[in-house]
Amino acid sequence: MSKYFIASVITIATALACYSQENIDLGEIVVTPYYGEEESKSIYTVPYSIKKITKKEIENKNVTNILELLKNTSFINISDWYGTGIKANVDLMGFGDNALSNILVLVNGRRVNDIDLSGIDWTQIPLDNIEEIEIIKGGGVALYGDNSCGGIINIITCKPQNLPFRFEIKSEGGSYSYNKEAIYLSTTSKRLSFSSYTEYSSTNGYRRNSHYRSRYANINLYGKIDNATSLNLEMGHHHYYYGLPGAIYESDLSSGYTRRDSKYPNDNSHMEDNYLAISLAHKISPSKKLIMDISYRNKNGVDNWLSYGGWDSIVDKHLTNINITNRLFLKFDTLKVTHNLIGGIEIFRGDFSADTDDLSIFNSDNYTDIDRKYCAFFINNNISLTKRLLLNLGFRTQKEKFNFDYYSTSLLVDDKISFNEESYEAGLNYQFNNKSNFFLNFSRGFRIPKTDEYFSSFASPPVNKNLKPQISKTIVTGININPTENITANIDFFLMNATNELYYDPLTFSNANYKKTAHKGLNLNIKLALSSSTELSLGYRATEARFKKGPYNNKEIPAVPHSKLNISFNHKFPKGISINIDTVYRSKTYLINDLNNSLDKLNSFWVTNVGLQYKKKNFEFYVSIRNIFNEQYNEYAATDSTATKKALYPSPERNYLWGIRIKF
Repeated sequence: MSKYFIASVITIATALACYSQENIDLGEIVVTPYYGEEESKSIYTVPYSIKKITKKEIENKNVTNILELLKNTSFINISDWYGTGIKANVDLMGFGDNALSNILVLVNGRRVNDIDLSGIDWTQIPLDNIEEIEIIKGGGVALYGDNSCGGIINIITCKPQNLPFRFEIKSEGGSYSYNKEAIYLSTTSKRLSFSSYTEYSSTNGYRRNSHYRSRYANINLYGKIDNATSLNLEMGHHHYYYGLPGAIYESDLSSGYTRRDSKYPNDNSHMEDNYLAISLAHKISPSKKLIMDISYRNKNGVDNWLSYGGWDSIVDKHLTNINITNRLFLKFDTLKVTHNLIGGIEIFRGDFSADTDDLSIFNSDNYTDIDRKYCAFFINNNISLTKRLLLNLGFRTQKEKFNFDYYSTSLLVDDKISFNEESYEAGLNYQFNNKSNFFLNFSRGFRIPKTDEYFSSFASPPVNKNLKPQISKTIVTGININPTENITANIDFFLMNATNELYYDPLTFSNANYKKTAHKGLNLNIKLALSSSTELSLGYRATEARFKKGPYNNKEIPAVPHSKLNISFNHKFPKGISINIDTVYRSKTYLINDLNNSLDKLNSFWVTNVGLQYKKKNFEFYVSIRNIFNEQYNEYAATDSTATKKALYPSPERNYLWGIRIKF
C-alpha cells in the first residue's frame, strides 16, 4: 500500500508547490431544476445535496464510459462486474447489492430503470453524448417516487448548439482490442435545431468472454412553434452484444485458472433498445407554464446460458414502457412570500415478458408475462420565506397494479396485486451569500418490489403477496462554502432508517423484507484552484449500513465499504498540454450474500490513472494509463448460500487508452 500512499502524497505536494494566491473564478455551478422547471438554480439555493459533473470535467478525465467517470467522485461507490461498464452496482446511500433498485436514473428526465431486476444498462448513453451529470441526494421523492429514496442520477445529453453548424469526429483505441468511432452533428436556425450522435464501440474485455460490441444512434430535434410554444423530439437506437464471464472462485486461482479466465465461455447476451421521447411546452403567461412529456421504450434481447452442460437455457426477453407526465408550473406571491409550485400527474405502464427455452433433460419450457401500471399525483412547492431562506414541501400519492401470467407444462399462474403508496418531503435552505448555504431535508420515500422479486416459478405460491414496499425515512443536511475565490468545499451527512427493506435471503433462496435497517454516512469534498492552470480536488466518503433486529441484528450490509477517498489533480502546461491524475481508494467490504459477516472481507485497493492531453484549437489528442501501478483487485464479489466460497469478478489490471477528437 505504501507506493499508493506515496503517489497520493506526491500528487498533493506537487499541487501545493504550484499554489498561487491570485483570484480564480471557479465558475458558478448551475443545477437543472426538478422535472424540467424552466429556471435553473444555483446549488446554493436548493435544500438538498448535489454533485454536478460538467462537460469540461468529462473531457478532462480520459474515460470510456459513465461508470469509469463516476468512480472518480466520492459521492458514489461503483462495483463494475466485468470491467466493461455494462453491469455494475452504483450505490449512493449504502444499499450494497440492492443499490441499483434504490437509485433512480434519468436521461433528460426520462426514467431508464427497468421494472425487473435486470439492472440498468450504463452503456445506453455514450459518454461523448453527455452534457452534464447531476447526482442528487436527499430530494426528489415527491416528484419522482419509486427508486428515488436512495438518490437520483440525472444524465443530460448534448443539445443542438447555438451555432449554424457543428461537426465532430472522434476515434479511440486501447488495451484488450478496444476501439470506438463517433460522429456528432449539430445545426441551428432561428426556430429549429437539430443534432445527431452516432457511435460504434468494441472491446474483447479484460477477461475471457467479457467482450462488448455496441452500435448507438441518437437524434434530437427542437423547434419553436410560436413565441409561447416549443416542441422537443428525441429518439435513439442501441444494439449491443456482450459476454457473461461469470465468477472465478478463489479456490480456482490455485488450481490452474487465472484472473482473466472464465468458467462460462459460452454465456452471452444480445440486446436491442429503442426509445422515443416527445416534450411539448407551452407558456401560458410569465408565471404559468404547462409541459407534457410522452416517452416510449422498447427493449428486446436474448440471454444465452450455454455453459452448464445438461442445464443450458435460452431466455427471449421483451420490455415495453410507456410514460406520460403532465406538469403545471406556477409562480405567485402571497403575503409577500414567493411560491414556485409544480403540480402534475404521471401515468406509467410497463410490460415484461420472457420466453424460456429449457435445453436441459427436463425440457420444461415456460412463458412469463408481467404488467406493471401506476398513476401518480404529485405537488412540490418552493417557498421563498425571505431573500435568504427557502422552504420546500412536496407530496406524492401513487396507485400501483401488477398482473402476473405464467405458463409451463407443470404450472399455470394468473394473479394480480394492487395497492397505494405515498411519499413526502420537507426541506430548508439558508443562503449565507451567493456562494455558501446550509440545507436540511427530511423525506419519506418508497421502493416498489421488482417483477421478479414478486414472482418466482420455484416459489410456493409463485406470487409473493406478502412482500411489502420498502419505506425509508431520511434526513440529509450539509453546507456548501466558498471561503475564497479559489476554494470551494461542501460536506453533507445523511441518516436513513428503512423498514421492510427488500433483499435476497440466500438461506431461503427468496426475496424478502427485512424489518429494520439503518444507513448513515458523510461526504466531504474540497476543490482548490491553485493557480490559473492547476486544480486539486479531494473527496472523502464514509458510510455504514447495518441490519437492525431480526436474524442478522447489527450485522453490516454486505458490499458497503466504510471509506472511499478520491484525489484528482489537473495541471495545464503551455502550448495546450495538460496532465490529469486520479487516485481512488476503497476500503474492505463484506461479500454479497454474506449476511452473517462470516467470511473475510474483500480486500481494499488503491487505483491510480494518469492521462495526458494535447489541445490546439479544434484538435485534441490524449493518452492515458489506467491502473498505472497494476493493482490486482476486485470491485465486485459474492459468496454462495453456505457462505464458504469467495466468487470473484476480477477488475482490469494496467491498461492503456488513446484517442483523437476533431471539431469543425
